[in-house]
Amino acid sequence: MGLTFADIQAMSREQSAIYPPMESLPVLTEYSEDEKRICELQIGFADRLRKSTFYITEPKKSTELERYSDKYRPSAAARPVLKRKDLHAAFFPPDLLEGYFNPKRKRISEKKSSKQVNLDDLGDDADDQEKTDEERSDAGSQAADEDYDVDEEYDNDYAENYFDNGEGDDMDDLGGGGGVDEGGTVASQLYPDLLLTLCVQAMTWTRLHHTHNCMLFCCTRYIIALTIKSLQFVFADPRTREVLPCLFGMHGRYMAVDVEIVACILPPPTPHLSMFALSLTLSFFLLAVPATVSACEGECIVGITKAFNGNYSRPVQTVMQQIAQQVGQRLVPQHSGDAMKYLRPIMNAYDNTSYDSMETAIFPSFFHGKCLDKNGNEPAGCPNPDCPIVCGTPGSLVHFYSTLRFIAFNETKAILEAHSSPGSDAYQQTEDAIVRAASGPARMVRRYMRSGVDAGRDEYVKKREEDVKRGLRDIMKQVPTLLQKACGGRAADSPDGLPECSWEDAMKEFILSYP
Repeated sequence: MGLTFADIQAMSREQSAIYPPMESLPVLTEYSEDEKRICELQIGFADRLRKSTFYITEPKKSTELERYSDKYRPSAAARPVLKRKDLHAAFFPPDLLEGYFNPKRKRISEKKSSKQVNLDDLGDDADDQEKTDEERSDAGSQAADEDYDVDEEYDNDYAENYFDNGEGDDMDDLGGGGGVDEGGTVASQLYPDLLLTLCVQAMTWTRLHHTHNCMLFCCTRYIIALTIKSLQFVFADPRTREVLPCLFGMHGRYMAVDVEIVACILPPPTPHLSMFALSLTLSFFLLAVPATVSACEGECIVGITKAFNGNYSRPVQTVMQQIAQQVGQRLVPQHSGDAMKYLRPIMNAYDNTSYDSMETAIFPSFFHGKCLDKNGNEPAGCPNPDCPIVCGTPGSLVHFYSTLRFIAFNETKAILEAHSSPGSDAYQQTEDAIVRAASGPARMVRRYMRSGVDAGRDEYVKKREEDVKRGLRDIMKQVPTLLQKACGGRAADSPDGLPECSWEDAMKEFILSYP
């Protein structure tokens, strides 16, 4: 080969060639605002998908031993629940909808046809002898799986049939057993003969003891009224207030009778045991049956509150956009496109507190109770469609709609003003974000300044921050005025007040849709 052993040794001692050095190494630059925004949108979109009620995860059943780290895994109970009332049934196949919300419903399965044994397909004895033990075991397990009925497993499953998860999934099946159909009460299913018997016993006892005759007569009279009028308790008679001093709760959403009515019925000297039992029975009937529900409550309160909050979403958005425009022009011109992002803490705080504050301002604070005049009578137009007495009925809300509209405006203005004023957590977060954005260029320049002029630069940065804070306070003071302008001006309790935030015709029709 022309090479000696010494040449080979000399080659092994020489340093091998290295790769040429890279002249410029890539340097990770600072993220731009667009890249940060894209990243936030992507992460937020994925997070919303995971937290959505439509994000379905496959249930995993593990036969392994429980580990300590299992308790940190997200459980199915912590996930949001998809409710049937939130979906429009017409947009989904019936089988899909019923299969998801009624998994316990027994599926009607067709009768399985018995398999016919084909003798021609059977192998010879020699083939059977060639099968190993594992093959025979697999064949036996497959046959067992074919004979296994999945529906029978669910029928005999204790968790499926008897476990109550507390979500009220089985309430649809009530009514035939112990419940009451068509929205009645338990007392409405009692036989009228039993009630009449109790009334006769009460009247007999009063004739014997000559005490509280009128009071017991009224009790029996109203119990009969419960049966005749579908258990609608009638308290319109002004004499009721005179003969039943133990009645309470004349205002509010329900009218109930206190258990102390027993003390009114029993004579003071010697209580009679049978009459005590009878009075307890009468009190049970009176307590178990609510009065005629004519006040706005439950779904009515929730619906009207959400309607006003939804109506005010556009004016509030308009106000915040105007605020963001001023912030971008005066305070952070280099980040004017992101000005709305700095106001997000105030918007989040408003969204979190607007419902509770609006509900409290409308109903418990002003509109509440039944509509009764000074004589205990319900005037004409109450509860619907136009009740001239301030109470909690839909008719009263419609009659005093100008007041209702003014209350909703004042509460919305108060919430916005509270969160956009110095001292609130939302305002502090907004102020910190705007100050950082406004003083960013100044701090960057200071980093490359000489140490001799560094003290002057600190004073400049501090003064710049104070100017930004002062300017933000001046801008936020305009929130109440901007909201009033967005609602058309004239914020007063009058028929022509707040023309852009009235929604009178639509809201009156919506309010009267509740009984």
